Amino acid sequence: MEKSRENVPNNQQQAAGNGQGRDLVIKKVINGEQGTWHEIKEQTGKILQHINVNINMKAEVDELRRIAKHKAGRYRSILLKLTPVNKNLQILKETKALRGTDIWIEEDYTKHILEEKKLLIPELKETRKKDHKR
Repeated sequence: MEKSRENVPNNQQQAAGNGQGRDLVIKKVINGEQGTWHEIKEQTGKILQHINVNINMKAEVDELRRIAKHKAGRYRSILLKLTPVNKNLQILKETKALRGTDIWIEEDYTKHILEEKKLLIPELKETRKKDHKR
């Protein structure tokens, strides 16, 4: 079990070196009618204003796009790639302001890292039970 814990930080460091550290996913955003770039930009701007983070969309955003295919009446996530990594950290710290809404923001991890995290969940639950019994 110790080996699996050691691998996750290494994988995260490798991913951060490959540009993965600057990707954020905004989940459960309502589909716009046309799904144009303007709508996506406007929705993202409103969400960031709600959590009190100011971003210059032209200078600091590398990529802003929807993830998944358009289906009527469904939520779609927005992929947000930022140039300054410190803005990512600021956004992730301020996401607590989204409590009470259906929207949340998380880092975009590679499939390999997500699989590693899933493998650690049973160990995490076991540790929590042991700590709770004390």
